[in-house]
Parts: sequence; structure tokens; C-alpha cells
Amino acid sequence: MKEKLIDLLICPACLPEEKRLALSIYEREGADIVSGVLKCNGCGYHYPVRDGIAFLLPPSSRARSQNSPYESSPLISSYLWSHYCDIFNDQDASRAYVEWAGRITKGHGISLDTGCAVGRMTFEMGRKSDFAIGLDNSEGFIRAARSLMTEGHLDFSIPVEGHIMENRSIFLPEECAREKAEFIVGDALAVPFASNSFSCLASLNIIDKITLPVSHLKEIDRLAKRSGAQFLFSDPFSWSTDVTQEKNWLGGKESGPCAGEGIENMPAILKGEKYDLFDPPWKIEEKGYIWWKIRKCRNLFELIRSCFIKARR
Repeated sequence: MKEKLIDLLICPACLPEEKRLALSIYEREGADIVSGVLKCNGCGYHYPVRDGIAFLLPPSSRARSQNSPYESSPLISSYLWSHYCDIFNDQDASRAYVEWAGRITKGHGISLDTGCAVGRMTFEMGRKSDFAIGLDNSEGFIRAARSLMTEGHLDFSIPVEGHIMENRSIFLPEECAREKAEFIVGDALAVPFASNSFSCLASLNIIDKITLPVSHLKEIDRLAKRSGAQFLFSDPFSWSTDVTQEKNWLGGKESGPCAGEGIENMPAILKGEKYDLFDPPWKIEEKGYIWWKIRKCRNLFELIRSCFIKARR
């Protein structure tokens, strides 16, 4: 964990109160904290730093994270391919992350990529801001992203068919500016950063994968600068009661405050026409969709139409 993060960190277990964390360092390499502990003097809870990774999940979400399917090696491999396939010139590559990044305007301040998975968007946001932080509740995802950050390359295997595997290597280009990125384990519903900290935020393909979508959007509002901030949202709105109770869906229903389709409801939510979540509300600059691809094996891909909204306030 880069030491510069400590001034931004708060205890996620104490939210909505914002209690600062005290850092005890056990091992460091320059400005990188390799091991240590972050302690909340409010609730007394301890958050470890291990292998350079800060683990800032509140107690309420730790069990859910440990049982997550996103910790499996095959899924981590699939996401590594999805995020970086264009960099290693795979013949089946998509350019989804280049297209998402193209919607962000270069500027100053700190960026936050919520639900960053294996980190591609975080690196892209670092190119367009002073610093970028990626947050995800999957330790496996964050370890892969941080390995790319520290080493600049990563070797991994992808399935061809059954147990037949083939190797791939990711080498981050210099423009990814690894020194301007950091990754932590955290919860998008209880983000361990102080209010009004970020000038650019992204929420890509997670709103239909969390239990309380409205709570995530409230966190976006809390974390974003009151003015001069930009927000990139994207999602396929593939609602499922396996993850989110129907009453909490932001679309895909025939009745209720979010009846209709998510791509129509989300602009209204951002503009303050539904739920009154954002103060001040956002102005919509652009909306559309981007095709995103995940590789399962050589002959099986998941092709996802992710609907995006670019907003500013």
C-alpha cells in the first residue's frame, strides 16, 4: 500500500461516521507499506496490510467476500483476458476498456475505480488524473492487479478446452503509469475513503452484482467532489434475485419507483429526478453502450452489451 493513501482512509465499519485510521508499519520498501495494521480509534477494529495489500472490508462483508466465486483461478484468468486482451494482441480481443477510458476527460485530482476487478480501468484512469485507486472485494482480483502494478507484467494461463491450458503474458505499456495507481480490498457499499475526495469515479458492471445498488450510488455521491467531478457508469442490467432482491433493482420491473429499464432510470437517478440521492445532481454528457467480452475457453465467450452513462457535476 502506497503510504500516500493513509490521509484518505477512514474506517468502513464506522460509516456514516468518518473515523480516521492509524497506521502501524511492520515492514516497508520505500514509500510502499509491505505489512502493517490500520486501527480505528473509534470502534477499535483492525485492518491488516499484507504483501502490500490493505484489507479494508468491514466485518459485515468479510464472509460474503471469502465465499465469492470471483476468488476462483478460472474466473481470475477470464477477467485478466477480458481486461488486457488488446494489450497482448489476442485475435479475439475487444477494446471495451479503451472505449470506456475514452469517455473520461483528462484532469487533476484522484480517481476511484469501484469494483475494479483486475485493474485495467484503474490504470487507464491513472493516465488521465494525478493518481488512481482501484477497489474490489476479491483478494484474487486485487493480487493480480497489484502484481501488474509492481512488476509491470504478469504471466497467466487460460483454458483452451477442458484441462488443456495455454500461457499468456501481459506487459503493461509505459503510458499506463504504474506509479500512479494503487489497489485495495474493499466494499463498494462501504468505501474506506473520506468524503469529497475524488474528482473522477467509475462504476463498471457492478450495479447488478451487489445487494444494495442504491447504497452504492449513495457512496458515489459521498466520495465525489461537489463540483468539478466526472462519473462513468456502465452496466448490462442483468438483474437476478440470486444477488439482489427484486425490490432493490433499479430497472427490469413493471411497477414501483424504478419500473422500466435501467438505462432509462439511471439518468433520472443521476439528475435527481428519482430517489434524490445526489447533492448536487449530475449532468448527463453522453450515454450509449459498449460491447464487453469475457473468455471462458477458446470456443466459448460471453458477449455483454454494457450500457454506459458519462456524467459531470
